[in-house]
Amino acid sequence: MANTRFNTTTKAKTPSSGSSEQLPQILKYPPLLSFGEKVRDIYCYIIRHYGRDGLAVLIYRQPRADQVVIMCGDWNGNKIDLVGSKPSPLTVFANDFATKEAFKFYELMRLIKIDQAQFFFAIVNNNPFLVDVQVSLNKMASPGMVNDVFGRIFPIQQVLKTEIIDERAIEHIQKGSGSYEGDLILKPSRFRMHEDAGQYQPLYVELIR
Repeated sequence: MANTRFNTTTKAKTPSSGSSEQLPQILKYPPLLSFGEKVRDIYCYIIRHYGRDGLAVLIYRQPRADQVVIMCGDWNGNKIDLVGSKPSPLTVFANDFATKEAFKFYELMRLIKIDQAQFFFAIVNNNPFLVDVQVSLNKMASPGMVNDVFGRIFPIQQVLKTEIIDERAIEHIQKGSGSYEGDLILKPSRFRMHEDAGQYQPLYVELIR
């Protein structure tokens, strides 16, 4: 696989196979729901809050063409021009990722047989952390997969603990004592969708003090 060609771009291009199908676009990071009854009695990862902004990297494998396309953007779905953009923490990390980290992610995707994924990186105190991996339009990888698989090749979100969100846990989370101190994000251990008036989004909840 050493001859695989990497193409870093911010625009959708027609695949080299000649198909008229467009490459997928950068997706927005899903909004976070308010903490409450939505996660009661669900086994969740309790995670240190990582903010609402960061870098999104779409890696699209084209095995038949022996090519990989990398597209970068922010969490609002705006594409980043890796060449023409003014330097910022986001563009600096985007360029660093494309040149230093992309091949590791590509190799791991190849091993676990994923042709397309979008990676969401939060940048906390100028340090990037992988917080989510979107594997299809309506599915994120589980926190366990992020930790156990992708955590082998890159720093990940800070998991404080895992537990069932029962009455006791809800009480302690709301008090914010001990390991529940500060702002938190809760993600079910098994990916779940939340439906509200016909609208669907990941069942990710946050608690802001």
